Amino acid sequence: MSMDTKKSHFSALVLVLGAVSQSPRMQYHASSLLNHGYTVTLVGYPRDEVFEGLQAGVKSGAVKVRTVEEKLSGLFKSFKPLYYAVRLFALTLLTLWKSRGTYSVVLLQTPPFLPTIVIGYVCSVLYSSRWFGPATLCVDWHNIGFTMFEESQSSARSVVRASERVLGSALPAASLCVTEAMKRYLREEFGVVRNVHVMHDRPTNFMRSGTGEEAHDMWRRLEGDLEEV
Repeated sequence: MSMDTKKSHFSALVLVLGAVSQSPRMQYHASSLLNHGYTVTLVGYPRDEVFEGLQAGVKSGAVKVRTVEEKLSGLFKSFKPLYYAVRLFALTLLTLWKSRGTYSVVLLQTPPFLPTIVIGYVCSVLYSSRWFGPATLCVDWHNIGFTMFEESQSSARSVVRASERVLGSALPAASLCVTEAMKRYLREEFGVVRNVHVMHDRPTNFMRSGTGEEAHDMWRRLEGDLEEV
């Protein structure tokens, strides 16, 4: 077996259609994969740097952070249906391009469920190892996608809910969620029963309680905002 094949067998794509710096749970997943010997490619929107636990991996090359930033002409925004259709198409192609590589695991966060689940599935097939077959597609259900839409957005709610019910049970080889209640909901409402695991949110080892001096400094900085409220 070649070195490239060995490397691909322990390589993971972590996909976030959102700001990476504002997705601590996905960064924790990336950090855990790194600690278990994987090389990690983290794809998401540009914002601040990744947290301390991943910075050493970035410097060593074990973690690659690729940003997705699509910009459309203001002309499209005058025609909402066309704008959203073109934006979705452009975002899908750009993310697929940024995600190129060879992986054994593709881990994605939802919401947004669409187009993330489609991109993740295509990546798991397109960028898989020819020796080990399709990459394992794992979905972290951070929330239920259709509930993010207002009641007035009935068409969008219906489309996303139907997609979650059909694709959510058919495409992932494994699913993660934060609570037992979420696990029951996924099983009863969407039929997601294959390899569903509850992973509670908990602080990493570099997080700690603040000192008295730090707490005092924080309240001093917030004093003006609190007076306005």
